[in-house]
Amino acid sequence: MGFKRSIIGISLCLCFACGCGSTSPYRPYTYSSGYSDSPLSRDVHEVLFVGTRYLNAMQVKYYATVRCAEIAQGRGKAYFEILKAESGVKLATSSTSGKTTIKEEASATASVSSVNSSKTTQIEERPAERVTYEIPTCKITFRLLDKETDECLGTATMMRDAEAKGVFPEER
Repeated sequence: MGFKRSIIGISLCLCFACGCGSTSPYRPYTYSSGYSDSPLSRDVHEVLFVGTRYLNAMQVKYYATVRCAEIAQGRGKAYFEILKAESGVKLATSSTSGKTTIKEEASATASVSSVNSSKTTQIEERPAERVTYEIPTCKITFRLLDKETDECLGTATMMRDAEAKGVFPEER
């Protein structure tokens, strides 16, 4: 029952995250984020969801669970049971470009007998930086079920919940 409760809590958190007008991160794995899945046997599958640096671990776990429901629905199964869920992180890096700033300042002073002028040039260089950050991941191993058990999740319920939150891309 613990996993069911955590999915409900995650679902509530995503009400706010998915309704912000941005595109959903729920998509097949491309470039650096999204889901991938593979069958391990006839009724046991594995889903991996790799988030973005803007998602937290709970959101990534929710998206992975939605993918489980989508697979169950595609196979005509009313329920699925989480056998194992592993959360982790993947390290990613990005680089900023360096910056050079040149600041020139001129000044002049005058007296009855002379005029003095000077020019000052300041060059400030900021080197490029590499920034490392954590990307949340979640891998779920699950079993497809025809009948409800104490530890299973309902496929239709999960799919309705995800649809209501705008998880699925528009072209779906």
